[in-house]
Amino acid sequence: EIPLRLVGSEMCIRDSNCSQHIIEEFGADALYKGGLKIYTTLDLDMQAAAAESLKYLPDYYKDDYQLTQPQVALVAVDPTNGYIKAMIGGRGQDKFNRAVLAVRQPGSAFKPFVYLTAMDNGLTAATVVEDKEYEFAPGWKPKNSDLQWHGKVSLRTALKKSYNIPTILVAQQVGPEKVFQMAKNLGITTLIEDGHYTDINLSMALGGLSKGTTPLEMAAAYGTIGNSGKYNAPTAIIKIVDRNGKVIFEHKQETKTVVDAKAAYQTVDIMRDVFVDGTAGGAGIGRPAAGKTGTTDDYKDAWFVGFTPNLSAAVWIGDDNGRPLDYMYGSGAPLSIWHEFMVNALANVPVANFVRPAGVVIPPEPDIKNDDKDKDKDKDKDKDKDKDKKGATSVPGEPPKPPSKKDRIRAGMKSAGISVAVFCAVISTAVCFCKNAYADICKRQ
Repeated sequence: EIPLRLVGSEMCIRDSNCSQHIIEEFGADALYKGGLKIYTTLDLDMQAAAAESLKYLPDYYKDDYQLTQPQVALVAVDPTNGYIKAMIGGRGQDKFNRAVLAVRQPGSAFKPFVYLTAMDNGLTAATVVEDKEYEFAPGWKPKNSDLQWHGKVSLRTALKKSYNIPTILVAQQVGPEKVFQMAKNLGITTLIEDGHYTDINLSMALGGLSKGTTPLEMAAAYGTIGNSGKYNAPTAIIKIVDRNGKVIFEHKQETKTVVDAKAAYQTVDIMRDVFVDGTAGGAGIGRPAAGKTGTTDDYKDAWFVGFTPNLSAAVWIGDDNGRPLDYMYGSGAPLSIWHEFMVNALANVPVANFVRPAGVVIPPEPDIKNDDKDKDKDKDKDKDKDKDKKGATSVPGEPPKPPSKKDRIRAGMKSAGISVAVFCAVISTAVCFCKNAYADICKRQ
């Protein structure tokens, strides 16, 4: 507990979520003149770690309000009790708390809710779905970020690699209304249920929402998955004591089980692989953790949300004015900030493992064999690639065109035995935001 006497402290006053709560309950005079003591949930060491992690945040430009863009939000919650342990609502150049108030598109960071719903409805990590071209609505034919089709894949592979088509097919199979309800149960309050702008549709599976969601709610929702399906509403205040020593407010924890623990654990088990050979491959933090990247298709929002059994943190980066980010993916600066924060925030916290419910069976990866037709398609693609490498576009009689910079980078990575995941992690740490020659290599969600 951190006692803060508001006369002489601006910490809670600057936190719009905290101060608004007090004003609504007790009035503005009580907040600014009442001599209150507020006991907050914030951990000063974790708050310092959050501030330090922003060294990976790039500076693009200053807007008309003299705010440096892009902006950032980071919020960390203890899922076992809902206590907010660290919160950053921006660069500190204004009073707008983006961690609580910025409603932004989550992109692929919404996908775990689809797979959690699937696990809760009898599917498993070994369930096979096909990644191929579909037209789900007139003119709507989503693609993967790597612009390739991968044939039959397991749900484990589909989530850790963030494939779009399998995610939509899973949502279609279990029903969008069930995915919608699952997200609500996890504490996402910004969804629209009725009317022309309802979120109960297949685009929701990819994080295409009418409004969006907030970093705080995403951190709490992911934490619930890691907390065996038990939800604790996030709070920044433990209690408030007036000038006479009377407790005028005290937070009462109300834990609700919102999803079956077995389904939650199966989803966690898949999300742990995101750090192994998924979209955040090579970015583990040295203890059991799970997470997911998020990138919107217009590059306006980039996320990383991840958790351990005792801390869940969401990092969002975006432009206040809606400008696209410079080809920034969730596996870039957001992941770098999250990784830096979690390593330092948990440095003195004992390592904990996710609780495996009795009777949970994690199936092995299925032995998937795509049919001959798919293989022929793959061969055709390989032939096309070989033609490109041989300079098929050269003018007859002239020497083949030299390989592009992108191809040289790929070749160098292959000869050095460097995986794309490791390459992108290194590039991200160096604050290369996957542009120009790197854009095609680093594309991921």
